[in-house]
Amino acid sequence: MRLLPTKATLCIGVLATIGSLWSQTPPAQKLSFEVTSVKPNKSGSDGSRLGIRPNGYFFATNASLKSLIVQAYRILDFQVSGGPSWIEGDRFDVEARAEPGSISAATGPPDPNRPDTMSLMIQSLLEDRFQLKLHKETREEVPVFALVIDKGGAKLEASVEGRPGPDGMRPGSMRTRPLTGQPGLEILGSGVNIAVLAGMIAVQVGRPVIDKTNLSGMFDFSLKVLPQPRVPALPEPGGGQPLASDPVLQANPAIARALQEQLGLRLDSTRGAVEFLIIDSVQKPSEN
Repeated sequence: MRLLPTKATLCIGVLATIGSLWSQTPPAQKLSFEVTSVKPNKSGSDGSRLGIRPNGYFFATNASLKSLIVQAYRILDFQVSGGPSWIEGDRFDVEARAEPGSISAATGPPDPNRPDTMSLMIQSLLEDRFQLKLHKETREEVPVFALVIDKGGAKLEASVEGRPGPDGMRPGSMRTRPLTGQPGLEILGSGVNIAVLAGMIAVQVGRPVIDKTNLSGMFDFSLKVLPQPRVPALPEPGGGQPLASDPVLQANPAIARALQEQLGLRLDSTRGAVEFLIIDSVQKPSEN
């Protein structure tokens, strides 16, 4: 079974809000980093790292341009279309620092309907250094998953003000980490809504996940995704009908089983409209 992320460390829950960043009207004043550095990486390594550190510092090591676009626009890999082959094959090291005081400290849970300042700055970096030009396109009848409440009811724990989240996490945060002492992955959230959880699940299954739970409010959770063998169909605990017949979930049954057993949620295979980013033009950056 494939558990993501495998080649990149997603330090900030990169895809927590799929497609939200281009759904808003951009601000009149372009947000950009004060200092940027982009250099080719010739190491030949498969591994890459992308993330954000305090005080407005963004870094990427051995990252492809496509992965940087995914980071900047909070979308899935398959939602980026067009462009030359080097946007996936060539690798780059990127460092960027925002002007001191230009990024305000978070005051609450993330809003999935609003782009954050750092993501807009990364978009500007790609426009300036890679001369990236793109447009969005909505495609109908694309395979997606609907996140719904399972028949046994949701098992989510509501956040309580003043109470630390799992592993002492602050409200409004979410992360993934390897399980200690065993194979698998743990997804932790503190004070986040279901839309943010749906975005993180989308990273694991490689397909957009639409929140259809009608659950409101903020929740704390720890979801342990243990490897499961590929099976023709996922049997429901205690017998009964299969959990899922979708080939994606048959090949990767762990996330479906963990959601159902631990959070009382289910992924239903369906189709819907999905926005794509189409690359119109792009250039390799000059080394600085």
